[in-house]
Amino acid sequence: NAASKMIGSSLDPDDREGPDGESLIFGLNTFASLIAGQGQYAFAHGTAGGGRLITATSPTEEEVSGDLVVRQNALTYARLKEQILSEPAIFRCDVMDSSFQV
Repeated sequence: NAASKMIGSSLDPDDREGPDGESLIFGLNTFASLIAGQGQYAFAHGTAGGGRLITATSPTEEEVSGDLVVRQNALTYARLKEQILSEPAIFRCDVMDSSFQV
């Protein structure tokens, strides 16, 4: 099932062995191939080439508005993955005092 492979995928370019030593955690390259087939899309932080480049801002919702809703959703998730990788300040890291106040 493509959806389960996408939802459980990592931010690493390539597939990796899971912590249990048996499962497989799919990477960006596999995710890209599941969107519309091999070579149709590629992540900016992936290592597989070809197709339309997925970045934090592209392809835009407008650009893919004519695609199947499932593909549009996969591309939204893909853009968010790229946003995590390309925007270092996306996760705040505030210093808290002993009272747990920022």
